[in-house]
Amino acid sequence: MSGEILLQGGSVLDVGTGETERRDLGVRDGVVVPPADLSAPQVVEADGLTVCFGLWDCHAHPGSLMYDPSAKGYFDGSAEWSVRAYANLVEAARMGITGVRTMSEADGVDIAWSRAFREGVVPGPRVSASGIAIRTTGGHGTAFPRRHLRVEAELVCDGEVEVTRAVRRLVEQGSDWVKVMLTGGLYSPNETVDGGQLTDEELVALV
Repeated sequence: MSGEILLQGGSVLDVGTGETERRDLGVRDGVVVPPADLSAPQVVEADGLTVCFGLWDCHAHPGSLMYDPSAKGYFDGSAEWSVRAYANLVEAARMGITGVRTMSEADGVDIAWSRAFREGVVPGPRVSASGIAIRTTGGHGTAFPRRHLRVEAELVCDGEVEVTRAVRRLVEQGSDWVKVMLTGGLYSPNETVDGGQLTDEELVALV
């Protein structure tokens, strides 16, 4: 966000005391500054509103249809995933979520949108992109016997060599960080949240 903005008459939360007070806020190029430092700002009337810092969603799958009973997501291609991801990320920003950490996204479409937002191609939130998550055969994330037909939804790795190759691939694609399904979870059958799924050797190779 560039330029100068004066948020006038809004309520501001003091996170130290928990109290709110009504006051004006100045913003220049996305940074809060004293209102007196502004020269010719755009004035936004915030009377009756509360001015809040941007929030982070730290576990997001913006392009997926994880709980869709129709199972449509298993037939969608990369384009459909990308459109869904963009729509959900922009909606998140509209709701005040200015940062999103993705936790595995098919075909790495989150990496592309992270770059597009960062470079100003289109407006959107800050995205810390994982790309495709790493899991073992039969590990967390599997929906066997169902499988995604037109996208790569997980990087299935067994052994140190495959894990190393997957990490290098994600780095090459521009992932901000790497998600690995180290234990079971709540999505896949026949697993527990405290059940380890990678060997010590695989984990060392990954790190």
